[in-house]
Amino acid sequence: MPPADDALPPLRRRLLPNVVIVVFLGLQVAAGLKVSCPPKAIPALEPLRVACAPELWPFLEYNMYNSARWPGEVHHAYELVAEHADGREEVLSPARIGESYYDLRGRAIKGLIDGSLRRTERTLAAFLAATPSVRALRLEADRYRIEEDGTLTELSRAEIARHEVVDGRVLP
Repeated sequence: MPPADDALPPLRRRLLPNVVIVVFLGLQVAAGLKVSCPPKAIPALEPLRVACAPELWPFLEYNMYNSARWPGEVHHAYELVAEHADGREEVLSPARIGESYYDLRGRAIKGLIDGSLRRTERTLAAFLAATPSVRALRLEADRYRIEEDGTLTELSRAEIARHEVVDGRVLP
């Protein structure tokens, strides 16, 4: 009986899954090494910033011990505060801006920290459009030290950045 037309030769049958696995592992390694997302601290590499997390999904930049904290380390907890025209101040939560925690932390707050105001503006666009009374965004950080017993000792609170908001645009 002749082989079926759609049957692959044994070598190809084994090679195809291996090639697919190698390609996916290579893409995961590239995401982990941030090949398409070099640091903004090096302006010459800015043209290479093609895609950063989470745009790389399902390939994640997973650094297993990246967020581990050890006794004696200082940890920063950020809060994004909207200042309204009437003098009110409002701490922005993911529910309030209509975005996920990752979008608030990874895009809006990180954009204020590293100066990428367009990223902050895009993330907060719906909130700023629905809340025209916002006149400024302020980023504050609480500094904590992790003690030997695992408790946190508050060290200080500081204003990291403040940007005026005009017509829904975050100004430098």
